[in-house]
Amino acid sequence: TLIIDEADFSYSDMSSEMIKILNTGYQKGMPVLRSEGKGTFEIKAYDVFCPKIVATRGTFTDKALESRFLIEEMGHGMRSDIPRTLDDNFYRDAENIRNKLLMWRLNNYFEPINLNHEPIKGVHPRLNQIVIPLLSIIKDEGIKENLKEFIIKYNSEMISDRGQTWESDIVLAILRLQNENQGISLTVKAITDEVNNDKDIDDETLHSRKVGWYLREKLRLKLARKNNGFTLSLRENSKKIQVWKSKFGITDEEIKGECVNVENVAKDIKEQIINNI
Repeated sequence: TLIIDEADFSYSDMSSEMIKILNTGYQKGMPVLRSEGKGTFEIKAYDVFCPKIVATRGTFTDKALESRFLIEEMGHGMRSDIPRTLDDNFYRDAENIRNKLLMWRLNNYFEPINLNHEPIKGVHPRLNQIVIPLLSIIKDEGIKENLKEFIIKYNSEMISDRGQTWESDIVLAILRLQNENQGISLTVKAITDEVNNDKDIDDETLHSRKVGWYLREKLRLKLARKNNGFTLSLRENSKKIQVWKSKFGITDEEIKGECVNVENVAKDIKEQIINNI
């Protein structure tokens, strides 16, 4: 298990190298390549697949990297049950725990693993990819249920974080205009107006040129130039729009502009997911 403390890297080159290791090291068969040698350099492949524990003061800006972790926030106050000075008893207990873990590993190393390939419905595929192997080796049903509840809650938080971006606002505007039967294509100006209509006067607003940039560069949607400016074909981009709708967690109620109780919706979704597991 690789443990990295103080993982808020100050230098971009160090950050990019570590992010490569963390991005590729969460599954087998994804080595990190390094050029090594003096005079004559050779490319070597390093297997970086292993469990990792990473401690940071903040979150990673790369959401693709963030989605590879199961995150636990530790800043909830100081614990009173930990002494300021660790005596010999602590180190004896730690050694005893390590010995028990090693014995458990030796007793179970060759045990066949019955991989559970049934994903948790409504949870992001990458989270399912992480949690299914854990569910496959856990035998205690109570711990399994606790892990599923944690993943469902964490998935909701990820959707909420993704929803606080300009990209999610733009996709919601497209879906609302589509719901209002605005035709088979939308102008970038119409999308921009819809996004800005949803903002308060004091909020930052977008211009059509910026919205066009988000559509092309961030959302990877195809635009066509016509007499009335750039337009977005709903038919040509329908699959990608639905993918973004799912990733941002946009609901039909939001599209229709219906007022919903967020806590009740979250509770209903959680109950439905648990019932389907």
